[in-house]
Amino acid sequence: MTDTATEAAYRKIKQIVDETEPDELPATVAAEYGGYDGAAGHLFELYQQMFDPERADGESAMFQFTLTTPEGEKTYLLTVEGGACRVDAKPGDDPTVVIKLSLADFLRMSCGQTNGAMLAMTGGLEVEGDVMAAMSLADWFVTPETDD
Repeated sequence: MTDTATEAAYRKIKQIVDETEPDELPATVAAEYGGYDGAAGHLFELYQQMFDPERADGESAMFQFTLTTPEGEKTYLLTVEGGACRVDAKPGDDPTVVIKLSLADFLRMSCGQTNGAMLAMTGGLEVEGDVMAAMSLADWFVTPETDD
């Protein structure tokens, strides 16, 4: 279950995503969160806070996200292991899966405007490695919309 501060932070970024055109989204969130790294880092921190070990059911995996921004590629490693979720702003040595997409699409996907399957079908998301792990990732987190 998410706490009130996490819920408020998620709702704030979701409101920005919902009210901003996709092509303007990277610049808008960068202005709000102190740059592209700040915007992506903020969302990954929320992922860490919204992780539900019961939903992960003992699974372990390393998810490397490569996000394309106007400043170039930004890499984040989301590691689920031992009932915990950790985020690092660096590539992994041997990630279970590598997920490549734009910062705008990552924000839209994270806030429920689209999903990974739709982005993959339209060429907006590329997955290398364990596709099944990538497909199960979203189930391991509780967002305010699914926390009923």
